[in-house]
Amino acid sequence: MMAGKGTVCRTGVCGCPFGAAALSDVMAERHHNPLKPLVVGTLFMGLIALATLAIRGIVTLSEHQQSGEEAALRQAKQWEAERERRIAARPKIDVAKAYGELQRKAATGDHDAMLLLSSILMVGMEEVIQIDPANGLRTSSSDQLEILVGKQFDELLEQPFTNVPVVRPDPIAARLLLEKAARHGQAEAQVRLAQELENSDPKQALRWIMIADRGWPAEKRTIFFSTNDLRNELRSRLLGKLSPENIAEAQYQATYFRPTQQ
Repeated sequence: MMAGKGTVCRTGVCGCPFGAAALSDVMAERHHNPLKPLVVGTLFMGLIALATLAIRGIVTLSEHQQSGEEAALRQAKQWEAERERRIAARPKIDVAKAYGELQRKAATGDHDAMLLLSSILMVGMEEVIQIDPANGLRTSSSDQLEILVGKQFDELLEQPFTNVPVVRPDPIAARLLLEKAARHGQAEAQVRLAQELENSDPKQALRWIMIADRGWPAEKRTIFFSTNDLRNELRSRLLGKLSPENIAEAQYQATYFRPTQQ
């Protein structure tokens, strides 16, 4: 007998996919795996729990990172406050006072003071030092500043300054002082003067280099760190551009140089 619509074939002879064998297999599977829905549900709940833990971990990590950044910011503010206290506790260097003392020494015939004063006048005080008005710290620095106040670079890192005088560039006065120091026998001034003359009068420039070579201080520390290298570079360039006759004449003049006392 054919199975009616909505019924299951009991004999399987009709070819229906829901024959007795298929029905038997389904029923057998249900009997053999009664916990399958529970297992699936448990796995699903486990995945939800893992996802929840992952989200909580991300949130916690973000909170830790934020907390670390805030701690670092507090530490930086603390260090800055301590630095400001150290700076405020240090006595300020009066630049105008130091510059006035330099002028006094140069006027009394101190050749080293003449050289330093000449180098400051050549560029002006703004090129020597500029300071932050809020705390007096320098915002620019130079070799002249270190020599003027008698301190090394690392000693000036947290050193406040005050009373910076207005000194405008004066190349003419600077050149006169440089020549005077060179004529008085200041070897570094002789090198700096040779540098000034290199293009306009190379023979006289070589003469001053040769004079400086004769009186170069073997043990005395130079005022400007780079002067000795400059001396060697100028000598090499000048010997390369001058004729043998000019070199011989410069050497002859250098031999008879005598420092003046005025």
